[in-house]
Amino acid sequence: MTQESIVWNRIVEIAEANNISITQTRIQYPLDIDRKAYKAGIAALAQSRINDQECFARTVDTLEADLDVMKRGANAWATGDLGMLRQLKYNEVQPACKRIYDAAMGFQKKPGLAEQASLAWLAAAEHALRRNTVTFAVLPMSEIVSVDGLLGRLKALGYVVIEPNEA
Repeated sequence: MTQESIVWNRIVEIAEANNISITQTRIQYPLDIDRKAYKAGIAALAQSRINDQECFARTVDTLEADLDVMKRGANAWATGDLGMLRQLKYNEVQPACKRIYDAAMGFQKKPGLAEQASLAWLAAAEHALRRNTVTFAVLPMSEIVSVDGLLGRLKALGYVVIEPNEA
């Protein structure tokens, strides 16, 4: 397993070789820093005590379960087992103490940013579906199998999404 975008890199190669344009759905947002809040957040973080030993112990404890979820997910993906993919808790496969660190860094949150990204993707998808005979999209598995993920949102907009077991 790797953090490299092996699949995405191959998609880009194939698209370039076939002269197919790729539409990026990244959003642009201004880096608007409230310096007082930022300094206060850094000061509070510097004074806080995050129990690194507890986080390490929890990470080791959850490692086996996380690997099992990843293995089941990989097998389900390879065999097209959507039922299993929907059962897996994708958001739980992350460092055990991520929520603690996220809370400590909470002063950096950008409310609404995730929804902006989702809306940008949906707009790009709708545009591509109207314009092209064939459209191909790459999404995280959680967005594909979740009822309220991006494919679910396309369904809610009236688009027909045919799942592998329905083909």
